[in-house]
Amino acid sequence: MQRVCPKCNTLVTGEGAFCPSCGEPLPSAVQLDKDPVPSASVQFTPSQSMGAQSSQQSNSIPNYGAPQPNTVPNYGGTANNNSQFTNANVVNTTEMTLGQWVGTVILTTWFGIISLILCIVWGVSDSTPIAKKRYCQAMIIIQCISIAVSIIMSIVMFSVFTSLIPQIAEAIEDAVETGSYSSYYYYG
Repeated sequence: MQRVCPKCNTLVTGEGAFCPSCGEPLPSAVQLDKDPVPSASVQFTPSQSMGAQSSQQSNSIPNYGAPQPNTVPNYGGTANNNSQFTNANVVNTTEMTLGQWVGTVILTTWFGIISLILCIVWGVSDSTPIAKKRYCQAMIIIQCISIAVSIIMSIVMFSVFTSLIPQIAEAIEDAVETGSYSSYYYYG
């Protein structure tokens, strides 16, 4: 579906309600890439009046040709100044500096649950640079895997410890009965 912005004459494709270049609300959608449905031809008999003939002609579907845009649309690249009307398809390709990378790595690894929350926020945000976004999405996957492994290891350790408790209790009981535990201490 293609529309033309009435303010800047940018050709807009898709279902957006606002122009991605200037933020102007777009008119209702009109199919520009398809020919309009041809009107059915009406045959008039000489007995029909002129009024009936003109009403039949006014019911025909007009041709909705739109003027060609005067400017080249901006599909990607830098975002426009009006952040309220940003296009969801625009990818932030800005380069990150070394300091930004160091800060990102520290913030996404050192602070536990806060790091996971930051990874989620940066991983889904459209304004985040694409490299940082992909890094945060990878960190989310890695953190979820490490949490799952930690839970599994905790369950295994707990089950091993609970299975050893009766054996430890029995060994302590035997040591108390035989008095072998007192050989380690000197009472004087």
